[in-house]
Amino acid sequence: MKKLKLLFNPECTVSCAHYYLRPVFEQYFDIVEYDPRRDYDAKEHIIFTSIINRMPWFVHLADQGARVIYDALWEHHKAQLFPVKLLPGPGLILDCKFYFWINEHYYNISQGYQNYVPAKNIEYRALLPIRQTKPHRKRLLDKLAPCIDSILYSQVDQGRFLPNDITEDLGIFQRYFDSQWYDSTAFTIVSETVTYTKYQLHVTEKCFKPMAYYHPFVVWGQPGVLQYLQQLGFETFPHLFDETYDQELDQDLRLNQIVKNIQDFDVTPSYDTTTLQKLQHNRNLFYSQDRVETLFRQGIVDPIMEYAQTR
Repeated sequence: MKKLKLLFNPECTVSCAHYYLRPVFEQYFDIVEYDPRRDYDAKEHIIFTSIINRMPWFVHLADQGARVIYDALWEHHKAQLFPVKLLPGPGLILDCKFYFWINEHYYNISQGYQNYVPAKNIEYRALLPIRQTKPHRKRLLDKLAPCIDSILYSQVDQGRFLPNDITEDLGIFQRYFDSQWYDSTAFTIVSETVTYTKYQLHVTEKCFKPMAYYHPFVVWGQPGVLQYLQQLGFETFPHLFDETYDQELDQDLRLNQIVKNIQDFDVTPSYDTTTLQKLQHNRNLFYSQDRVETLFRQGIVDPIMEYAQTR
């Protein structure tokens, strides 16, 4: 069966161009790099461009009847709120609530991170990676001030890095992994991108890191994050933390409950049997090839195929 041709501009960042995802896309589509010196048949190519990019590189093809896909995979929580009038023309807004699991799965495998075997030597209560000190993260740090010395944390925009970290100009900085961070800490404090309910539930790579690296976790994010992860099949840790915070709609109360969980956590040299079983389950599910391939087909391939058949 002839594959659909997805045409993208290398100067416009899109998901199908990521080196670790392109082979996955190529199982279903021909991925074509746009060359302004060439002519393209508008009926034979589907434009694949970023929803947040304003480059007019494809407008002449759209005017000739080419279909357009606006890649909103990274902006899933905003996709349905995006003002259509800001787009150059009609097309499919492609979003997928599973995208961050898909992306992290393939990226981690490309780096060999699936080979990590924990060698626990706990020195800190928790791990808290922060790249940008947004207001909700500043509030978290302020609340944690009494126990901050027991937390291994970063504030990259303030010049504070984790041990052995790389600089932002090297590789995919926010996805860099060092085993020491997880071996020396008892659990992860996930400070998500969004903590309020204005947008759809937004679960990013920050939640999937502890599951990929054998770590318990609490999440300072939107209400319902833990419930959503459980629906995906992942285990959370109600035997370690009071997880009722996940259903608290008031941000201040939710943050206070999370901070209390962190402060009250009983740091022990090793995990109990229940925790170990949950950690192994989460790691195995995160790296499940069959499950992630199914999510990729359902969330990305099928919508594109359906859109391609609309004309």
